[in-house]
Amino acid sequence: GDRVVTVSPTFAMYRFYSRVQGAEVVEVPLEPPNYVIGDGFLEKASVAKVVFLCNPNNPTGNLIVDERLVRELLDGERLVVVDEAYYEFSEVSFAKLVEDYSNLVVLRSLSKSFSIAGLRVGYCIACPETLEILFNVKPPFTITSVSIAAALGALEDVEHMKRNVERIAYWRDRLVSEINSLDGLRCLPSKSIFACFTCRELKIANVELVERLKRRGILVKALPRKPWFEDFVRVTVAREEENLRFLEVLRGVVEELRGS
Repeated sequence: GDRVVTVSPTFAMYRFYSRVQGAEVVEVPLEPPNYVIGDGFLEKASVAKVVFLCNPNNPTGNLIVDERLVRELLDGERLVVVDEAYYEFSEVSFAKLVEDYSNLVVLRSLSKSFSIAGLRVGYCIACPETLEILFNVKPPFTITSVSIAAALGALEDVEHMKRNVERIAYWRDRLVSEINSLDGLRCLPSKSIFACFTCRELKIANVELVERLKRRGILVKALPRKPWFEDFVRVTVAREEENLRFLEVLRGVVEELRGS
């Protein structure tokens, strides 16, 4: 089958849907300690039919690619898909490049900035010729009329979305800062709606830390371990009282581990 290239770790559905279509998926590890795309990615992507990039990335939360690299990827026949689901929280976009490149598709979502994730509403930005191709292969039944009506209603109140983004970004930055202040934890810089941190220096597996938090009423996600991505945990911004409770409980667990 055709070859699809993406990074690791990243949003799992790129791999899932590519394999459903019979493609060979090549996952190129992001380079620690900052988990960005390394020098070897272009070589791996040179034989790809499609390249998927999530920017900011999920689950790391950071920006992993710049315009220079995107333009280099676009200088070929491969299709480059940039997932900007967290665009409103990063204010970094490559959408303007669709005017110059017919092989670029930018994906966006209303799930994050408008906080309507359950409605599954998104859109793409591409040149007219590419949009026509995508429309021709689009399933006839995509999202419900309820989702469409709710999305149109949400778009009528952009000021609410901006306030929502501002609130989430404030708490995201605060979570990152306070997690980094705890001895034994290191949080990656984030431009999304969550904080991703490693507990490796605490000498505890991420699943064990997550279990300790769970016993105290806090639910966060232990991310799959890889040789280049060990013992990371992801916490999503919630309401103010929930964010404060998380920080309080996390601080207590870290102090408990440091004292043992």
